[in-house]
Amino acid sequence: MSKKKAEIKGQVMIYAISIALILFLPLVAATKAAVETYLFLLAGVIALIFWKSLRLLVLKNKLLKGVVLINYFISLIICSFSFFYEYHIPMLMAVAVYMFSFKAKIIKYSEEMIHQKRSK
Repeated sequence: MSKKKAEIKGQVMIYAISIALILFLPLVAATKAAVETYLFLLAGVIALIFWKSLRLLVLKNKLLKGVVLINYFISLIICSFSFFYEYHIPMLMAVAVYMFSFKAKIIKYSEEMIHQKRSK
């Protein structure tokens, strides 16, 4: 494998991890009804504000925009009411399955971000 291909794959992996963390870490934290949920929500919002290529991707893609809004809204509801606190293990497993269903999309979006970056 050439050095350039390895570099692109590495960048795709970094973007994929970043997108997954911004999307799903608040939801995972909310299953424990932890105060950290609010910090993760704030960190995700700050990242979306200041990370130009990610912001452009989220704003132009309806599915990604919807997922971000839904995940953050669900996180706020769960954490604010602490209703699911006693059931955090099954809920955490449900969140993991939900996250895994987005794996291919996240990789696709991270590849788009690489192409956006290269075309500038």
